Amino acid sequence: MKIGIVVCNNGYGHIRRQSIIARELINRGNDVVIYAPLCSLGKVSSDLVDYCCDFNTNSSSFDWMQGNARKWVNVIGSLSEFDVVISDNLIDVLTVRPDAIISGSFFWHKILGIPRSLIDGQEKLLLDCEPTIISNEYFSPAYIRSRKNFKPIGFIKKEIAKRCHINRNDKKSVLLTIGAGRSDSETLMKSYITDVLDGLSLNFENFGKIYIESRMYSSRLPKNFVSAKFDENMFDDLDAVIGRPGIGIITECATRNIDYISIRENSNSEMVFNNNILSQHFDAVIVSTFEEGLAFANRRLLGDALLSKASANGLNEFISIVEGIYESS
Repeated sequence: MKIGIVVCNNGYGHIRRQSIIARELINRGNDVVIYAPLCSLGKVSSDLVDYCCDFNTNSSSFDWMQGNARKWVNVIGSLSEFDVVISDNLIDVLTVRPDAIISGSFFWHKILGIPRSLIDGQEKLLLDCEPTIISNEYFSPAYIRSRKNFKPIGFIKKEIAKRCHINRNDKKSVLLTIGAGRSDSETLMKSYITDVLDGLSLNFENFGKIYIESRMYSSRLPKNFVSAKFDENMFDDLDAVIGRPGIGIITECATRNIDYISIRENSNSEMVFNNNILSQHFDAVIVSTFEEGLAFANRRLLGDALLSKASANGLNEFISIVEGIYESS
C-alpha cells in the first residue's frame, strides 16, 4: 500500500502517535509519506525524516480561534496518489479524500468556542462521508463513540520493553507537563515556578530530578530542575508525571508503566472529560496545583502504575483496521 499520513501540528502527542504507526506500516513493507513539520518529526523520530513531506497544518487551538486552521487543505493537494490516507485529528482532509481514516480522541470543533458556521461545516463533512474513526477505547467521548464507523483501540505502544518500577536508593524523577498552547495548567506552572524562585515552595528538594517544559525552564531554578526533551532518556528516567491530561502524555504513562497524577483544568471540555475517565475508571488522583501533585508523588510507593492494566494493543489493532479497509476497497 501507499499511505499518506497527515499530522496535526499541535504539540508532540499527535506526531508521536503517528510516527509509531508509520514505522510499523513501513516495517510491513508499505510506502509511507508523513505530512508533518520536518523539525518536529526529527525530534520525535529521527529515523523517519526520509519519509517526511515537510508540511505544517497550522491547526493548533490558537489557529482555530484565529480562523486559520483549515487553510492547509487548500495547499496539500488531492492526495490521490495514496491507497489510504490517515488524518490525525483533522476532519478537513475529507474535502479532498472523502475516504480518509480519521485518527484521534477529540474533535477541535467540539472543544473550542469557534463560529457556528465552522462547527456546521465539520459536522457536514462527518455526516456526508461517514469516515472510519479510530480512537482510544477509554478516552473516546460520546460524540466520537456514537459515530457509525467508530473503531475503538487500546493505547498505541512503541515497541520497547515495558518499563518496570523498582524501589531505588536515590530520589524520584518526575515530569511536570502542560502540553502545547495556552491553558490553565500553564498559569499553574508559572505560579509554581514563581513560588520556587521566591523561596515559597521547597518540596522540590524531595526529588532527584524535576523535568519541566523547556519554554518554562529558567537557569535560576534549583539544580535538580531539568529542561524536558521528551526523548527516550527522559521517559526511561521517570517515576511519575504530573500534568495536563492530554491523551499523548496519558499514553506515554500507560505504555511505559509510569505513575500519573493529573492536573484539574475545568475550562477545557476535553481535559474535564479525560479527568473524569481517569478518576472513574483508573482511580486517579486529580490535583489543583503542581505543589499538591508533587506532595502526592513524593509519598506514593513505586509499584504498578495508575494505567498499567490498560490495554496497550492499539498499534496492532490500528494496523489491522487500515489493512482491512484496503483489502475491502
